[in-house]
Amino acid sequence: MDLRRALIPYHFGIPWSIMPERDKSFGSGEWSVVTWPKLSSRLVTVASLDPELVVSGDCMAAIAAQRPNQKLLWFDAHGDFHTLATTETGNLGGMPLAMLMGLGDTTYTQLCAGVRQVRHICPTEVIHVGGTKFDVGERATMEASHVKVMDSLSCSSLNGTYHLHVDTDVISSHDLPSSVHPSSLGMRLDDFYGQYELALQHTEVLSIKTYDPMKDVAGIGQEILLKMISMFEQSRYLTRL
Repeated sequence: MDLRRALIPYHFGIPWSIMPERDKSFGSGEWSVVTWPKLSSRLVTVASLDPELVVSGDCMAAIAAQRPNQKLLWFDAHGDFHTLATTETGNLGGMPLAMLMGLGDTTYTQLCAGVRQVRHICPTEVIHVGGTKFDVGERATMEASHVKVMDSLSCSSLNGTYHLHVDTDVISSHDLPSSVHPSSLGMRLDDFYGQYELALQHTEVLSIKTYDPMKDVAGIGQEILLKMISMFEQSRYLTRL
C-alpha cells in the first residue's frame, strides 16, 4: 500500500520551490500538494489528509502530522519550545513543540483537532534530539517540563512508535550549508543518517522541515532530502511485509 504524502511548498508566508525539477514524483509515490495561502488553512488541509509523510518549509506542519496517542521524536538544532510569554522574537518557528504539548497559543492545535481527534502530548512522551542552538534557559525549561533532551539517541531510549519530526538544521552546516538556520555544531551527515535510521525503526509518521531551496545551489539539500524520503519509504515497506 502506498504512503499518503503531503507537500507544503511554503516557509510560513513565503512560497518555496521544494519539489525537485528533475524528479516530479519526489520519491516513489505521488504527493498531495497543499498551497493554501493561509497557514491555518494549510494545516487543516494536511490534518484532513492524515498523511504518513509530510515535507514542508517550516516546522508548523508537524502540528498537522501529529496523531492521537502517538509519541514524538523531535530532531532539531533549536528547542522550538517558546510560547508568546517567553519568546523574544515572536516567531512562530520557535513555538511548535510547545504548542503540541498544549503550552502557549493552542489555536493551531485546536484547528487540527477539529478535523481529526488530536490530543496534546504529555512531555514525558517527547524526546528532543540534537539541539545545539537552544535559547538561554530553554533547555533547562524543557527538562523541567519532563521533556527528554538528548544529544543522540540510543536503542534503549526508544519505546513504542513515534511521529518523527526532523528539522534539517539538525545537520551540521559543514554538510548542509543550505539549512534555514545553519549550525556548525550540528550532527555530521554520517552521524545523522545513523541516528535517523535508528529512529525510523520506531516511526509511523514522518514530518520534515526542508533546507532553503534558494540557497541550495549545489543541490546538496535536495540530495539529502530525497535520501531521507527513500529511507523512510524503505522502512515503512519493510514494516508492512
